[in-house]
Parts: sequence; structure tokens; C-alpha cells
Amino acid sequence: MINKNRILRGLNSPSKIYKLSLALSSSFYLLGVIIGLFDTEDYLVTNYQEIDITQPRFSFFLQILINNTALVSMIIIGSISFGILSCLLLIVNGYVLGRLINYINTDLGYIYYKNLVPHISEIFGLVLAGSVSFYLIFRFINNKSISLSYFIKDKYLIKYSILSYLLILISAFLEVYISFNL
Repeated sequence: MINKNRILRGLNSPSKIYKLSLALSSSFYLLGVIIGLFDTEDYLVTNYQEIDITQPRFSFFLQILINNTALVSMIIIGSISFGILSCLLLIVNGYVLGRLINYINTDLGYIYYKNLVPHISEIFGLVLAGSVSFYLIFRFINNKSISLSYFIKDKYLIKYSILSYLLILISAFLEVYISFNL
């Protein structure tokens, strides 16, 4: 029989908890990618439309940034649901990446390939956000409570939360100002 206290005692340092959280977050994202790679239904791209780049690019940048920032926030806040929302969002976003990888070998493959480039930093941002969510869950399980001062004092929580948002900002910039020029 698995002894819960014995497992939790092994997670006594923040760095061990964060490593486990990062592995868990990466695993859920990778699971989504694998599901997307093996899904053969052709419903992701039914009507591809070019984006009208005659509009100001800054408005596209803001739209993408707001969307991705909201996604990162939902993943982090997903710790409230004990990771259910975080897992779901990571799997769905991984699934979309897996589907896009499938479309690289189609007639529109170049378009999908060039649009994947900025998403590399977005992937890291989403996985880091997921790891922050799981980190909060493990810390809550170990400590039974999390106060506001805990958020401010925890170096892993602050550092990786800021880094995930920064990666999302970089991703939005690359998507609007670099991908459209490829």
C-alpha cells in the first residue's frame, strides 16, 4: 500500500516540488501533442483564411498577447481546481500543436511551419505556467494552506510566473512581427 506521508516527506524542498511540477506539466502537454499527432480526423483546418495584415500589427499583437496572457492566467489559477483545469488546458494546447505538426506535410504546410516558429516560446510559457499551478497544489498539500505572504516570499513561484508571462510576451511579438514576414 502507498503511504501518502512517506511520499510527501520526499517533497520537502521547494526545488524538488518544482522539478516534479515541471515534469508533470510537461507530461500533460506532451500527452496532448501525442493525441494530436495520432488523431487523423481532418477537422482542424476546414476553411483557412489569410489574416488581413493591412490592419495595424500592434492591434494583432495586443489581441494575441491578451489571449495568451488569459490562457497562462487560467492555467495558473487552475490550481484552485486541484489541477483539473490546468491539465485540460495543457492537453488541449498540446493537442493543437500535434494537429499542426500533422498539417506540415499538406499543401499549406509552409504556412503552418512558419506559424509554428513563434510558438516555441509559447510552449515553454504554457508549460512553466502549468508547473506553477502544480507547484501550488503540492505546496498546499504539504502545508495545508497558502497565504498571500507565501506568494510574495516564494522565489520559485514569483520567478517562474514572471518568466511564463515574459515568454508569452516574446511569443506574441514573434508571431506578429516575425512570422508574418516569413
